[in-house]
Amino acid sequence: MQLDYKIQDVPRLMIFFTPVSIARNLNIFWISVILYSSGYTFSISLYSFAALFQGLQIIGIAGLFFSLINLINLKKLNVYFYIIFIIYILWQFFFLIRGNFKNLEYEEVKSLFFNGNYGLISILIPLVSLLPVSLINIKKLFDASIILFFMYILFTLTLLPDLLNSDPYNSFSREVFESSVKFLAFPVCFILITFDLHSFKRKLLSLAVFSIIILFAILRARRGILLMCSIAAVFAFIFYFFKSSKKLGWALAIIYLIILIYQFYTIDYSLSNLQFLSNIYERGLENTRSYVEKCFFSSMSTLDWIIGKGYNVGYLCPGIDDSVFKNGVRKVIETDYLQLILQGGLINLILLLSIILPAVFLGLFYSTNLFCKKAATWIMIWLFFLYPSNGYTVSIFHISMWLMVALCYNKRFRELSDQTIFDYFNKDIRIQTNGKA
Repeated sequence: MQLDYKIQDVPRLMIFFTPVSIARNLNIFWISVILYSSGYTFSISLYSFAALFQGLQIIGIAGLFFSLINLINLKKLNVYFYIIFIIYILWQFFFLIRGNFKNLEYEEVKSLFFNGNYGLISILIPLVSLLPVSLINIKKLFDASIILFFMYILFTLTLLPDLLNSDPYNSFSREVFESSVKFLAFPVCFILITFDLHSFKRKLLSLAVFSIIILFAILRARRGILLMCSIAAVFAFIFYFFKSSKKLGWALAIIYLIILIYQFYTIDYSLSNLQFLSNIYERGLENTRSYVEKCFFSSMSTLDWIIGKGYNVGYLCPGIDDSVFKNGVRKVIETDYLQLILQGGLINLILLLSIILPAVFLGLFYSTNLFCKKAATWIMIWLFFLYPSNGYTVSIFHISMWLMVALCYNKRFRELSDQTIFDYFNKDIRIQTNGKA
């Protein structure tokens, strides 16, 4: 089925159609994201080939800079977004200038550019919100996610012996799993949330990848990732439930599942007897952060809480990662809300929330299509992710969040109908001309 539009309707429909030059730059952008994300994930796990994968990261960095320069467009911003965003970007430069870049060793300098978690490149990611708001960009986001899913499967097969390590406290196995999920696989949750826009094959692949994540999260006792995937799965099911024509059947299935879980927990049986679940059972209530957070709070002065310590400046926390950080001074804290405050203070966090929270509000309550509500949900998932982990990364998860922010601020996109968006992803749309120039 084809949807026909006349040439005079093009200005109204620019959200559907993208000039060739912009489309090419979008291709460069997403290819660069794939190269950087996959290069970082493989480089920190396969040390003997690190130089090769860091070469891919260099190409990715160059591509990101080139595409952003050619794609950024300030004209589409509303006044509120424009003002707050400019202040926010200036504040990023402020705490960069105040940062600690003295007496850095070679590996530390490399980390500034190649570290996808806390490196300098992550500070540029908010600029993604200035990319064109168009359906073709969302489609390219989906395509890039699918490619990274295949990279995740390849990575999992390559590092399978380490991922299957029975010791839940093995640091290398832990980092291998967490990095692969954050930089390659977690956008699978967004694919599941937007299930109605994807083919059966993509849905099947996404479910397979999601299942792999859950299995390894249980095996490696990674509570944060398990919690995040569970929350995303709940939202995906809620959206599916309201779209489904078989609501009664699903409601009965949920009730039966709740009863089954209740009966399971009331019988005299211990989860620790199950070898597969023993790790997550043992670590379920274990407090692994109180000491680090105590060190963090002790090191922060009143001024530090307001404006931060600056980029690459740490806090004294002896006994934790002494092999990585000199003199017991840790430069990161795994709770990203505190990491944002460490670098730029509460001002940094407040500015960030001042941009993101209105986007959530607009997407949920001032949109006529379900996709904007899903976009707002994805933003909320990212915000929640900042507590158990770090989401301010050079990853497709972080990038997609800023794209959803821009989308929710765009009034034209919020006014699209569900059928229009569905038709774009599932049918062929073409412009009908009348032969005139």
